[in-house]
Amino acid sequence: MRIGQAFRHPDAQTAKRILCAIIQEEGGKLDGKVRLYKAFYWAHLSYFQKFSGVLSEYPMARMPQGPGIDHGEDLIFELQAEGLISVEETPIAGRNPEMSFRLTAGFKVNATDEEMEAIRDGVAKIRGKTGTQVSAETHECSRVWNRKRDGQILNIYEDLLTEDEYECAKNADQEVKAVLDGIFG
Repeated sequence: MRIGQAFRHPDAQTAKRILCAIIQEEGGKLDGKVRLYKAFYWAHLSYFQKFSGVLSEYPMARMPQGPGIDHGEDLIFELQAEGLISVEETPIAGRNPEMSFRLTAGFKVNATDEEMEAIRDGVAKIRGKTGTQVSAETHECSRVWNRKRDGQILNIYEDLLTEDEYECAKNADQEVKAVLDGIFG
C-alpha cells in the first residue's frame, strides 16, 4: 500500500510513538529519513539487548540504504495528518532534497524509562553523522540486511548474534528443514 492508504500493522501506533520519541530526543527536529530509520533500527537492537524484549513488533524491511521501517512513509504521513509532526524538504546541492522532521509545539512523548534509554542509544548511533554514513555502518554490520533482497522483511535481531551463534542457528535451521523435507517430501 502507498502513502495515504494506511498500512495497518497491529503495532503501528507504537512505531509512530517511537518515531516521535526519536525526533524528541534529537531536540524536536531530526534531519534525514535515512537517519530516522536507522535510529529506529538501533533503538530496537538496544532495547532487545538491554531489556530482553522488543521495543515494538513493527517490521523492518531491507531497503537499498540498509534496514528500514516497512511502510515508513505511511507512518510519517499519518503522523503529519494527526498533526504530530511536520515534514519539510531541504534542498542539498548536488543531491536529492533531504527530509526534516519536526515535532509540533507542545508535543510530549509518552514512553517508559526503558524505552527512552533504548531510543537515546539509537539516536546516539546517528548523532553527528550523515545519512550516507549511517547507511554505510548498517551495510557493514547487518548480517541479515546483506542476506536479503530489497523489500523483504528482516529479523533484525539476528544482527545481535555472534558468528558462532549464527552458524549454530543456521545449522539447526538446515537440520529442521531436512527433517521436514523427509516427512513432507
